[in-house]
Amino acid sequence: MKTKLRALVVLSLFCVGPAFADDGLPSQLAALKKSYDGEVVRSLETTQAKYIEALESLLRSYTSAQNLEAALATKNEIEKAQRWEGLPLEELKSRAFQNMSKDDFGRWLQTKTFSFDGAAKVTLSFDGDIAFWNAGGNAIEFPFSVTSKRRLTIKGKEKGKEDYKIEFSDDLQSGTVESSRGKYDLLIESSK
Repeated sequence: MKTKLRALVVLSLFCVGPAFADDGLPSQLAALKKSYDGEVVRSLETTQAKYIEALESLLRSYTSAQNLEAALATKNEIEKAQRWEGLPLEELKSRAFQNMSKDDFGRWLQTKTFSFDGAAKVTLSFDGDIAFWNAGGNAIEFPFSVTSKRRLTIKGKEKGKEDYKIEFSDDLQSGTVESSRGKYDLLIESSK
């Protein structure tokens, strides 16, 4: 009975299809996102209020001790917090990348464009198991393989052609390209 009910529910979803909200998202997704955003805002507001309260207490302490330099620094931090500046968003993004699996890394590669300056400026992008290598307006396709959570190898197409090894930092904010000619800093250009 439960199996028939599940099949009926799934079938009805395909027949009816999702309703869409004003922002172009399916209505259930939009509702979930709105709920998530609201929870994040409430959490941040609570944390921010506690932080500002602690800073104000510290400011009173520094002021009564006549430590003007520390009081001024604390006052500046209060003002910064009141403007919602200095949130550790980059740290949060970085933490998400540190737990990325090898498969996740392969999917991440396909969302970015990369470049480095070797003998010429090279732009790289990835799709499936193909690396698109563009140097001086000449685009060439090379096979590549992800060898670990932060490394990949671009294979030379012909026998005797060298491989290029690319390694990224744990936070995926930087990387290097290495060949027999040298090691180059890899720039993460943008999302595709």
